[in-house]
Amino acid sequence: MTSKVMDLRLRKLEKARKANRFDNMSEEQLNEEINLYLVEVCAPYGTVNAMAEALKASPDRLDQEVAGHLEWYIGYVGEERAAGRMG
Repeated sequence: MTSKVMDLRLRKLEKARKANRFDNMSEEQLNEEINLYLVEVCAPYGTVNAMAEALKASPDRLDQEVAGHLEWYIGYVGEERAAGRMG
């Protein structure tokens, strides 16, 4: 086996190793995965909305940034549900 073939195979293995597990998920699978994590993370607050409100009121800039991301996701889910693309 030539070194060129070995190099190509090693590169392919390295690329597969670095691949993000989310890359091959459908949008539905990705949304389900996100929702599972949100349920767990938001449990102390009760709901995603309550967590977003609590983080928005926090003096910590990072908390406020996370609240912005949560608010975006809440809006996204609302739009998708209204369009019938999400349960």
